[in-house]
Amino acid sequence: MRVNGAALLALRGGLSCASHRESVTCAFCEHRVRVRPATWCDLGSGVLRCELCAHDAVDLQRQVAPVLGRVRQSLARRGLALRQPAKVRLVPPHELLEFGRGQGHALGATTIRYRQDEPGRVADIRIVAGLPVELFYGVAAHEFGHAWLAQRRHGRLRPEIAEGLSEALAYGVLRDLETPLAAQIRERMKINPDPVYGAGFRLVRDAILRFGLSGVLDSLVRAGELPGRLLA
Repeated sequence: MRVNGAALLALRGGLSCASHRESVTCAFCEHRVRVRPATWCDLGSGVLRCELCAHDAVDLQRQVAPVLGRVRQSLARRGLALRQPAKVRLVPPHELLEFGRGQGHALGATTIRYRQDEPGRVADIRIVAGLPVELFYGVAAHEFGHAWLAQRRHGRLRPEIAEGLSEALAYGVLRDLETPLAAQIRERMKINPDPVYGAGFRLVRDAILRFGLSGVLDSLVRAGELPGRLLA
């Protein structure tokens, strides 16, 4: 995040000069340094990870289940549970390059198979290996949002609604973590300028504040639209 036009604020709080174009950046916390330290790890496809983000990162498939269990519990407290379990796989960054929308690397993707007049079937959920645990929480909750919607309605929602709901669910799960990095990720979500993810999040969050999460979910499943839009 740019501060006073001259410095960049990383998610973990460090400042760096915005004019140092030759610097290298951690893909996850946005910490920038002029020379890559030996403690930084190259995850492939130009994705670098600093030593702080490596500390509690979800690197291996065997680490996934315990973290996913906590994500599922957090979503269940909000009334969301998948009808059929979805397989979650860790993948290298290059496997999700096509989903980056021209804005860098995607961190997660959900594959859904649709048939006419039937809810979607979730084939799998892929999440980039090596994410710090807070980012993994948020990405997993976001992808579970897509899976939950697919299993309960026929057809697709407008992108800003589907992505906005998934971002809102990630925002709630990150609040449960109560860590400084999770708090900073939430702040970035609130000001994200992306017309789909950022604007969609704010649109859905406003509807949740007005109608409650259960009211928003019910309206999306039944009518494919936010409740405020139905009343307009």
